[in-house]
Amino acid sequence: MKRILHLTIIALALFSCTKSADCGRHGIINEQEGWFIVKDITPSQSQGNIWMISEHGNATCYLVTGSKYAMLIDTGIGVGDLAGLVRGLTDLPLIVVNTHGHPDHVGANYQFTEVWFPEKDLDLLNEMNPLNNPDLEAYVESYLRDFEYDRQAAKENIERIKAYKPYKLKLFNEGKSWDLGGKVISTIELGGHTPGGTLFVDESDKILFTGDALNGYLWMWLDTCLSLEEFERNLTAVVPKISHLERMYGGHESRAEGVEIRQAETMLNDLRSALAGEVEPVVTPKPMNGEGTVNVYYFPTWLLWAK
Repeated sequence: MKRILHLTIIALALFSCTKSADCGRHGIINEQEGWFIVKDITPSQSQGNIWMISEHGNATCYLVTGSKYAMLIDTGIGVGDLAGLVRGLTDLPLIVVNTHGHPDHVGANYQFTEVWFPEKDLDLLNEMNPLNNPDLEAYVESYLRDFEYDRQAAKENIERIKAYKPYKLKLFNEGKSWDLGGKVISTIELGGHTPGGTLFVDESDKILFTGDALNGYLWMWLDTCLSLEEFERNLTAVVPKISHLERMYGGHESRAEGVEIRQAETMLNDLRSALAGEVEPVVTPKPMNGEGTVNVYYFPTWLLWAK
């Protein structure tokens, strides 16, 4: 878990725009394209727009618009000017929400004035949010040997990160909904990957935004994850609530078409097979993050990493 936090802090320090970086309106620019890869995934009959905002496979956010408001689902790892990108896509008043508390999904929260957050993940956010860490410089310094970059630029970035004003955190629980104007986004809790993992339902477009709760590469081995038995019970309750939807988009998705909603039921059946001992896991040859080996279940359409 500490490794995840360390790498997120490094990302914040390395990739925030500085005078020494080649920066564009939307953050750091490399030789090929901007840091953000934006895809319009709006269904043909949608009452608004939907954009997938990917950070080169590191994390994926979604911008959903109605006639009155826009909603940003997750804020990624904090690389580049996400707020500037969003302003370039819509001028509607913005609602920012997080699916869960891991740093690769809350990283750019500091760029916004107010963020809605699942209450059951609050302890996780407080523990892993790099902006709350008093030893920001020490963490970055300890990992300098792993990266080749301008040390002075990194120090300048740390100061810029610290200079952001604290944002207002508003807590929510299952059942919270927002009317964007012709489009209502509602929430369903799915604890597993994190205790407060939340699904965001776009009923009018038949789309489910899942964060990491239903990832095709699902980490269930972290200390803060619920047990597989708890996750199975929670997923059993959720599947009937979402089966009428058509597609789901996760927190690391890069495909414009997303995944068919039936994948959720497939994952539930595979999970039950694992719990019943019908599928043998493969043990990782090396410890994960220095915290012991992990059992990996290789299913036809997804991977489950468990304790």
